[in-house]
Amino acid sequence: MRRALAGCLGLLLCVSLSRCEMPTGAPDFSFESSLRVPLLLEKTFVLLGPQEGADALIDTTRHGVDTLFRVESDNVLALVAEEELEDFIQLNELSRTLAERATPAPVSVSAGVGNILEQELSASYSFDLQVLRIAPLALVDTTMPVPVLPLEASIPSPPARLDLGTGFVDLEGGTEVMLSNASGGVNELHVTIYNGLNVPLSDSRASGPPRLRIRYADTGALLQEVVLERTPLPGETASGMASLAGKRLVPALIYELDLGTPGGAAQPLGAIQLRVWTTTLEADRARAAIPAQTVQVERRQVTIAGESQMAGAVLASSELTLTLHNQLPVALQIESLQIQTREPVGPYPAGYATLRLDPVTVGPKATIAVPVQLGVVSREVDVLATVSTPGSTTPVDITAADRLEMNLQGTVRLDALYFYPQGETFQAEGAISIASDDVVFEAGDYVTLASGRLVLEDLLSTLEVSLDTLRLSFPDIRRPPYGPGDTLVIRFVRGAVDDPARYTFAGLPAGVAVTKTLPLQDLRLYPAQNTLRYRIYGKLETATQARALKATDSIRATVRLERLDLKEARLRVNDLVADLNNDVNNDGRLDVALDAEARVSRIDELDELGKRVSGLQVQGTDLTLSLTTNIGGEATLYLAVLGRANDGSVRFLKGRGPYAVTPGDPIVAPLSYNGMPLNTDQLIRLPFVGTDDPDRPVTRTYVLDATNSNVDEFLSLLPQELRVVGRVVAAGRVQLRKPLAVTARVGLRIPLHIAADVIAVQDTVAVDLSTLELPTDPQDDVQVEEAQLILRYANRIPLAVATQIELLDAYDQPIGVRIPAKNALQVAAAPVDNQGFATTYREGEVSVVLNQEQLALLKQGRRARLILEVQTPAEQVAAVRIRATDALRLQLQGRFRYKVRVH
Repeated sequence: MRRALAGCLGLLLCVSLSRCEMPTGAPDFSFESSLRVPLLLEKTFVLLGPQEGADALIDTTRHGVDTLFRVESDNVLALVAEEELEDFIQLNELSRTLAERATPAPVSVSAGVGNILEQELSASYSFDLQVLRIAPLALVDTTMPVPVLPLEASIPSPPARLDLGTGFVDLEGGTEVMLSNASGGVNELHVTIYNGLNVPLSDSRASGPPRLRIRYADTGALLQEVVLERTPLPGETASGMASLAGKRLVPALIYELDLGTPGGAAQPLGAIQLRVWTTTLEADRARAAIPAQTVQVERRQVTIAGESQMAGAVLASSELTLTLHNQLPVALQIESLQIQTREPVGPYPAGYATLRLDPVTVGPKATIAVPVQLGVVSREVDVLATVSTPGSTTPVDITAADRLEMNLQGTVRLDALYFYPQGETFQAEGAISIASDDVVFEAGDYVTLASGRLVLEDLLSTLEVSLDTLRLSFPDIRRPPYGPGDTLVIRFVRGAVDDPARYTFAGLPAGVAVTKTLPLQDLRLYPAQNTLRYRIYGKLETATQARALKATDSIRATVRLERLDLKEARLRVNDLVADLNNDVNNDGRLDVALDAEARVSRIDELDELGKRVSGLQVQGTDLTLSLTTNIGGEATLYLAVLGRANDGSVRFLKGRGPYAVTPGDPIVAPLSYNGMPLNTDQLIRLPFVGTDDPDRPVTRTYVLDATNSNVDEFLSLLPQELRVVGRVVAAGRVQLRKPLAVTARVGLRIPLHIAADVIAVQDTVAVDLSTLELPTDPQDDVQVEEAQLILRYANRIPLAVATQIELLDAYDQPIGVRIPAKNALQVAAAPVDNQGFATTYREGEVSVVLNQEQLALLKQGRRARLILEVQTPAEQVAAVRIRATDALRLQLQGRFRYKVRVH
């Protein structure tokens, strides 16, 4: 008993921080003693902290809020947060939309063989005089006596009739003929003398054989002299020959006979026979009359020359001209003209009359051109004509070169060509259009592809002729390093093997459609004026057998660009609208409530603060949103920004003034929340100007405050989660280069200029009451007759604080002791000046009496839960401002009364 009393008194002495009154009289059977424990708990709280010597109602050193507050000028506290918002804005959809708008629609391309079937045809032929021919002439044929020798005498002979025949028209009554230089049986003058005398014959000088001189009757000039080859004896014939080549021939000639005998003068008996004639004479020119006549002429195997080795052709149309050049000095009338095929051409037999010409007259020395149409031609044709002339009444000059020339020439378009291929080529070109008005490619603009495919679908050749080479090139699609010569060229080469990486494939078979898919990775498109040019080039085989080519033959395919993904782009856009999120359910809406569609970011610092504080309403907030990007261009972001607090409550960030969204803006219609369209007062628009150089990202900063947004209301929610959906409208020049860098950082500055009804704060502090020696056994000599817990406060925070303290055990479970026992202690706000700052402390206390059950549980106390509701007094200013030194001091004391029995 004495040991228990001594121990109790010792404990009381150890824990007492105030003076104890002890009995001075003699011991009695019992006495009462009062013991006051000054400080079971003493805490000084600032609103935010802790600070040196003071804990905090809101502990800003805890993870998540340790960098959230700072002291600004005049010792004023501000809530400051900076957070990188992951995936706050993604522009992949802008890239996808841009690629979609820049993708041309599938287009059918084809190359006919028209440039092979469009050929220049020509054929030249003429109806020639060929040569001016005079049939052999009998100039002299006479028998004459020779009374005396020597003799030089003229032999009378009638004028020769110089009628000329030609290969075309005939001449008559030639007055002068210039013989050609032809020889070898033509243009020869022959003379024979039969010696019927009784003496041998020589020339008059007896120096050689007899001679015959032929002179022009008009001038006496010598035409030719013929010396016989020998001296004829009586009864013999001697002959001689001389050439008339190059001589002028006229009808009237003088024949001089030069005779003698080797024995000198004589008076022979008998007679001689003289014959003078010519072979066929050929003249270069003549002067003669042309009688009226009609002739039928023909030219066989006239070659029709084309650009190909043609066997025949069926013409669809032609622009042929038949030129008639009359070199004769008389008019010619072509009564009829026919061109006939010599070989079958397709369904047309040999001898088919492909041209019939109506009568046409060509004047002397004149040329006319007549348009003609041909239906069928073979490699060689026959030309038949009937030609007449009125002739000439007087002699005219004419040459052997004179003719009627016919020249057929012009361009034809063929329905069918039968030919021997010699590597002929054909080509075609066209353009693939980008139909979207949202994108405009000016000179030098381009997109570089990260991926994509070019599909040649149903590539088909209907040619009977095999192709040596087929090239499909795209001058506006280039391979690295993207120079003008780096054109994308797709080749189909006979004898090659497929090599898609080199855009080379085996030769294209005739009549079999094939589909080829080619990768477009790293290729660059330069669609100037929103078109991509293409060119098709084909080269035919070389063959020794005839092939047929028809006007309906072609190379055709559908060209499709698909699955384009951009790596880089430079172009102009016209109010290009793109989603900033994926419409995952394809309902045409972007729902900010859907995790799969919204960009969700967490603000960890506000998350931690929100777990400890509720009901906050702030004023004077600055929210700084910084967007850093390597995208170039101007755009407007239309955003639905939803903040969600820990308790699930939500609030939208609303733009005002320059950031307000107008009701008439149609692009915001797809933005929704839980399936319902959002109103414009639930949205915000941010004009955006990107970088001038994708290699140098630029940061644009937006400061949201009460003038341009509802940021005070929005941040009063203390959102721990931001959810964003939106759309972007781009205009003007745009530059993109992947990876698209769009990073967002949000900075908060909330000066603690607080206006609120209730800010709920909870905190738990350590209070270890296990060392208290509080006897509760009724048999003990020391009994606790009365126990009180007293809570004293001194408040210099300009906010009223409804305060409760609840004691917890080691497992954070209540032990049944609360101060005050019921309701909350209303700690009045500190007095404030007209700026809302506290001027002094407001003090007070409250106590609670513990029953025996509570006293027995008191030693289990390990922690104290502080439940505070911070309020702005209604009778004071609407908002207060808090200094970093503003504090709430709390002291928890125990007061115990003991009764001691002494035996």
